[in-house]
Amino acid sequence: MEDSLMIDKEDLLIIGSYLLVTGTFLSAVGESSIDADDRVNIRRIRDGNFIQAIANSFHGVGRTLRYEKEEELVSRLEIIGAYVQVGGNSLNYAAANASIPNPTPLNPEVVKLDALGSVVQSIGAAIEVAGVVFEENGSLYENKAFGNLLISIGTLIDAIAIITPEEKEKQRRILLATGGWIEFTGSVIEAYAVIQNINEKKLLKINTIIEKVINSGGTMENKNIDRWKDAKFTSL
Repeated sequence: MEDSLMIDKEDLLIIGSYLLVTGTFLSAVGESSIDADDRVNIRRIRDGNFIQAIANSFHGVGRTLRYEKEEELVSRLEIIGAYVQVGGNSLNYAAANASIPNPTPLNPEVVKLDALGSVVQSIGAAIEVAGVVFEENGSLYENKAFGNLLISIGTLIDAIAIITPEEKEKQRRILLATGGWIEFTGSVIEAYAVIQNINEKKLLKINTIIEKVINSGGTMENKNIDRWKDAKFTSL
């Protein structure tokens, strides 16, 4: 029972990683496209943030279930960071949704809400970076930290772009596009690290079971280890 629950927890993290890549890509396209109707791009940004909110929720729930019996600082920081980003995504979603009826001129209150959402996202990703640096060393952990760092930087650039005056439209668009694609790149790197780390742990677990069976002089069949045969492996 515990093993099946563990697979479910890992699946939440994997699904969340794929959704985060999808959401950041959609938002980046919206932030970098020049469309005759700004509503099209705003909808992309809105929908992208909606998907990101779901993705970060999956990460938060998955990490909560995975670390519920542990007290390590890394566990708490990564969980907090994920949920903080959900809050930021939600604010960005609300701001984009409010902008769709009247994209121009920019509503000062909506601009503040949007900028706040990006800053909150940046803080959430930075908290996750802090959590990752407490984890054991290894290239996958370094990639995970670097991915979250890029997400934090990208969303901070977004916040700067959002508060850039309308008369500096060219600079504003460049900043938006830059921030969006940096965030997307970070999400891809983080997804790779998360999924590869999960797969390595599953493989290590199976190898441990096989080693115990061999050491005990039994066979895989009479030791009833079918429980790991159906373990799902997911790779990028």
